[in-house]
Amino acid sequence: MSLVSESCPVDAKLAEYVSCELSEQEFVTVDSHLKQCDRCVEALRRLESPAENAFRQLLIGSTNEA
Repeated sequence: MSLVSESCPVDAKLAEYVSCELSEQEFVTVDSHLKQCDRCVEALRRLESPAENAFRQLLIGSTNEA
């Protein structure tokens, strides 16, 4: 994973990602960015509750198995 700061979403957008308030296209864009950006993954972890973080990890695991 690399750091990609020039195209990072603002924290408000990450909060919308966590709370599932993004459109499908915005969600896909932020999700793709998170796969490449350590800074945003850390910011996301600060915004998520432990339960949200565990649920996200389960989703990622089920996507990787498909």
